[in-house]
Amino acid sequence: YFPMFLGLFMLLFLASGIGNGSTFRTIGVIFDRTQAGPVLGWTSAIAAYGAFIAPVSSARRSRPARRSLRCTDSPSSMPCAWC
Repeated sequence: YFPMFLGLFMLLFLASGIGNGSTFRTIGVIFDRTQAGPVLGWTSAIAAYGAFIAPVSSARRSRPARRSLRCTDSPSSMPCAWC
């Protein structure tokens, strides 16, 4: 599965980079010089937040479900410290 995973992530990063570049270039064309700076700053902040959310959400989905460990499930004869 790794080659498919790597290929799809590379495609995702390539497509997002192209979209990101076209967005920032278009902002400079649409807004005048006094408005382009704040708009670029706000857009950069939203883009940085999105770059944080994507890995966090994929890590949550790939994590296996946790099973609660009870004292009776302990492989050793020592009592559990967390019970």
